[in-house]
Amino acid sequence: HCSVKSCGTLDFLPIKCSYCQLIYCKEHHTPYTHKCDKVPEKQIKSDVEYKSSLPCHICQIVDIVNVVCEECTCVCCMSHRTLEQHNCKTLPSNQPPTKPPTLPPPSSGKGDS
Repeated sequence: HCSVKSCGTLDFLPIKCSYCQLIYCKEHHTPYTHKCDKVPEKQIKSDVEYKSSLPCHICQIVDIVNVVCEECTCVCCMSHRTLEQHNCKTLPSNQPPTKPPTLPPPSSGKGDS
């Protein structure tokens, strides 16, 4: 079972962390995803470098090079790297509709004062 308490997934191909020696599922096997506290300080990478080793949030594939969207910061494989391919939340089509301006009621034209 995955060592992340909130997960506990029974994985038939578990992965052992080389730092803490605990067993993890494919979703939590990287030191970043299970917040490994045994990684030596000098080996801690930037958030983007760690995120690039996470699975794509669309297809769950861990590619050799996953990318982090600069707009929404989600992790994507090469197939889903463009804004349209991963349906980026920053696309205009994903924004809430804007409310049309409220117009004043029409005047009767009979000297409204």
